[in-house]
Amino acid sequence: MALNKLRGELKSICVTQHEVADFLGMTASNFNRKLAEAVPFTRDEMFAIRDHYFPETSIDYLFQSDGDTPTKSESLHAQAEAIGDAMRQACGDDPEVDEIEGMFHEAVSEWEHAQA
Repeated sequence: MALNKLRGELKSICVTQHEVADFLGMTASNFNRKLAEAVPFTRDEMFAIRDHYFPETSIDYLFQSDGDTPTKSESLHAQAEAIGDAMRQACGDDPEVDEIEGMFHEAVSEWEHAQA
């Protein structure tokens, strides 16, 4: 599952995923999870990307999915990353945010092992 059109268009204008992540105020890891469709882009994020980088391009084209579905584990890890990003935006670079996000990831890992 991936947003290959968006990935390709960014590459064509020499914009890195890290640059877009910084622009959106999230980690590169979380942006990559969004490109992989493990967690969805918000409407505001989609329009911000389009308006900033591709003002003449349609949202439908840029965010066209390849149709694959993420696993439950991928989705849960992506949600943990998104929670961490939201907390960083609200709290700044508080080291406790990394600890809390890590606890979410650990909980998902424990769930994965219980499912095996």
